[in-house]
Amino acid sequence: MKELKITRLTLLLSSISGVILLLLSTALSWIGNRTYEALGEIVGFKWLLVVAVLAILAFIFLYAYHRLTIQLLITSVNKAGLVPRGSDVPPKPEISDQDAQEMLGGLSKEEKEFLLRYIEEDTKTQYSSILNGVATGLMAQGILFNPTGLARYDKMAFNLQPWVWDYLKKHPRLLK
Repeated sequence: MKELKITRLTLLLSSISGVILLLLSTALSWIGNRTYEALGEIVGFKWLLVVAVLAILAFIFLYAYHRLTIQLLITSVNKAGLVPRGSDVPPKPEISDQDAQEMLGGLSKEEKEFLLRYIEEDTKTQYSSILNGVATGLMAQGILFNPTGLARYDKMAFNLQPWVWDYLKKHPRLLK
């Protein structure tokens, strides 16, 4: 079951719309009851309808723009070769414990924290933003890979390479 999330943009648009409606109502009430009643019939429903339609159109435009931007980003990441397709995932390389120790031991604090979540949650897959520099950096180093080459909105699956999983399960202290 998908959870319905309120985005910052939706919250911002509704807040702005609410403030505009409140200010208009207050301004009209200050003008006077007669003027307010006369303008209320004209402005009330019609104005509210126009504002609602414009807000919906703005939301559709921004949503489409966001989706297009994400798709272009995914396409450029794929073209750059940073996201191997599921069938392109390299087989477990022959890597010695010493090479694994050097490669994984030389990671930054942020990279180790990112990898520690795999071990703590006992999972080989984490979903993260395709804009996450830590995750894409680990993927460029051959520590992570994307099993499908697909992304969902701005999230993408990042899997541990099998040799990394095996090594970190045996040596979790390396990430602390």
